[in-house]
Amino acid sequence: MKTGTDFWKIALSLIEGIGPATARKLVRAFGSPEKVFEAPVGALRKIPGVHEQVVNQILSGTCLPEAEREAGFVKEHNVRVQLASDDDYPLRLRQCPDAPVILYTRGNFNPDSGRVLAVVGTRQATPHGKAACERIIESLSQESVLIVSGMAYGVDFCAHQAALRYGLPTAAVFAHGLDTVYPSVHRKTANQMLENGGWVSEFRSMTALDRHYFPRRNRIVAGMCDGVLVIESDKKGGSLITADIANSYSREVMALPGRADDIRSAGCNWLIKTHRAALVESGEDVLRHMGWERREAEPAPVQLSVFPSLSEDELELARCLQQSGPVSIDALADLSGKPMQDVSHLLLNLEMEGVVKAMPGKRYSLKKPLASFG
Repeated sequence: MKTGTDFWKIALSLIEGIGPATARKLVRAFGSPEKVFEAPVGALRKIPGVHEQVVNQILSGTCLPEAEREAGFVKEHNVRVQLASDDDYPLRLRQCPDAPVILYTRGNFNPDSGRVLAVVGTRQATPHGKAACERIIESLSQESVLIVSGMAYGVDFCAHQAALRYGLPTAAVFAHGLDTVYPSVHRKTANQMLENGGWVSEFRSMTALDRHYFPRRNRIVAGMCDGVLVIESDKKGGSLITADIANSYSREVMALPGRADDIRSAGCNWLIKTHRAALVESGEDVLRHMGWERREAEPAPVQLSVFPSLSEDELELARCLQQSGPVSIDALADLSGKPMQDVSHLLLNLEMEGVVKAMPGKRYSLKKPLASFG
């Protein structure tokens, strides 16, 4: 089993002290995760940020037996393995400084969908909160929005179920491995999600539940999305942690207001009152705040040839946006291989030409799909 790309990705992720940036440096330097383990000690020591402890772990190969066990699991259960250095690692998550070194996913969904909304809230959701969650997601049913949440009791589970009911893809981020579903009573719904959605985790199979893993799960929820919607939350708990992380990632944060004397709305009201979240009451409010236009009709594709004034660099950047969907300047610089200063200048020109538009969260997208790459 000590062959195959997934095995070496898993092995590299098991090295203590390797974060996403270091993983990218190592793979860039040696060409692949497998080549990292074949690299001579002198070459490893020359990589900036690679400490002696990391070098010793790579050389010793102590992580390989566990990597072999996990590689067997992912093969048997058709789990996708994505290392932070992979080209197909989720674009939004790649922008986060504390992104997971590795992701395990199952199902049928695209994490780089054009519109991704996280919906979170209290585990003790009221009938009012559940109804609001259902109503908002129903109103987004024609908008091709990927709904992300954490499969917990209450609002999370309501969001997943509503997405399934109204035909939207929905992804659950787990605080444990993909060999189990927690809470177990949600297994049926979780299995249904594999058809139009899926499961996401940074944890290997057989990882025991631990309350300290839930904040780690929350950062993935926040990092995968364009915006976070909080539906009912008291002033402490995971939902406010997710909202805080989302703000730190420059994601949009929205909250459903509630009565001043309702403890389950205290957190939402506080987020709104302290300008940490926008007040939303409907799906229309969500679309308006996110800058997502209603998709009554598909806009006609644009021929790049109608923009003869565009330079080759501008055309190349437009092609990158066509392939990636909405992204930040940082991610676009990474995708295009151009310096940040050049990308910023090119985007300004493209915006003035009416080819791209600025979006909430300091992201950019094409105004209309391109009929061809020119």
